[in-house]
Amino acid sequence: MVQSCINQRNWHVKKDGVTLCIQPSKHLRAEERSLQPGHEVSVWLPPSWLESGFYGAIGNAGAVLNGAAVVEIYFNLDPQGAIALLGYLTYQLNTIVLPFSLKVLIDPETYHRYDSAILQIERSAYAQVQPILQQGLDLIRAHLMPQTPLCMKAIAPGIGLAEEPETEPSEFGVNRCQILADALLQCHHQGSSSPDSRLATIYHKLAELGIDGDRPYLNPGSEDCYTLLSF
Repeated sequence: MVQSCINQRNWHVKKDGVTLCIQPSKHLRAEERSLQPGHEVSVWLPPSWLESGFYGAIGNAGAVLNGAAVVEIYFNLDPQGAIALLGYLTYQLNTIVLPFSLKVLIDPETYHRYDSAILQIERSAYAQVQPILQQGLDLIRAHLMPQTPLCMKAIAPGIGLAEEPETEPSEFGVNRCQILADALLQCHHQGSSSPDSRLATIYHKLAELGIDGDRPYLNPGSEDCYTLLSF
């Protein structure tokens, strides 16, 4: 969103708490260069960018296109491992000219999270990327912690995978946690407090949305084509 127009050559735009100074002639489409503060714009970004809390890299072939079927791969790494992964994957995926985005946490103090690095690719590209991940395991093995985020498929200790939801909210963690919260709230209203009844309600709520309770990392109707890594 356009926050302010300092002059015709320099604007401030803001998203997710991050403010950038841009030059409309370089970073905006021609039809957006006359917009006023408060309007949404599409900003051309360099191969790297900053998102709230993250440093990100975009492939030389660009990021995954809007509307494409997306899979996200989450890494539970320490800061040294995240730096190694960023360099390795950026080089390897650019070599095969694959669209991707990869982001890593900026602040070392936040690396208690299970998603310190997140790779986003098209679902159809997983077969190409899986061998690259396999080859890179030796590089990051000592830096991986074993946990993966809730509801994801662990393709290796510390590496989780999930398809980007096709319905709002589109962020996987928020989407699945909202479903779980709705199910637990329903249990509360019904006076059901046993673990079995809660689990049954969660499975039922997922099934209502077409999600397989045993494979909640998949979108409705999607097949599990995500082979594990050899660890």
